[in-house]
Amino acid sequence: MTNTDKPQSSDPEAFLLERYGPLLHGKNLWLTLGYVSAQSFRKAVRNGTVPVRIFAIENRRGRFAKTHEVAKWLTNLSAGAAAPQPIASMSIDKPSGKEE
Repeated sequence: MTNTDKPQSSDPEAFLLERYGPLLHGKNLWLTLGYVSAQSFRKAVRNGTVPVRIFAIENRRGRFAKTHEVAKWLTNLSAGAAAPQPIASMSIDKPSGKEE
C-alpha cells in the first residue's frame, strides 16, 4: 500500500471537507454518523436523537448537515468525551413556506 492509498490526515474535518465538501447528505451523512441504514437514520431524525443539527434545503431532497459540525462531533468522540448528547435544538430546520 502506498502513501496515497490511505488518508494520512488525523484531522476529521480536513478529510471530510476534502471528500464531501461543506455539506453532508444522504448515505454519506448517515454512514458518517454511524447509522447502519437509512431507516435507522430516519428513526433518529423522527425521535430527535441525531447528534448534530440537520436541516432541509428548499428544492432539494433529503436531510443535510454541515461537515464542520459532523467533524466536531467525531473529534469529541475520539477524544474520549462522554457519550454525545443530542443538541438541544434538534428540530429540523425546514425551508420557509414549504411543508414536507
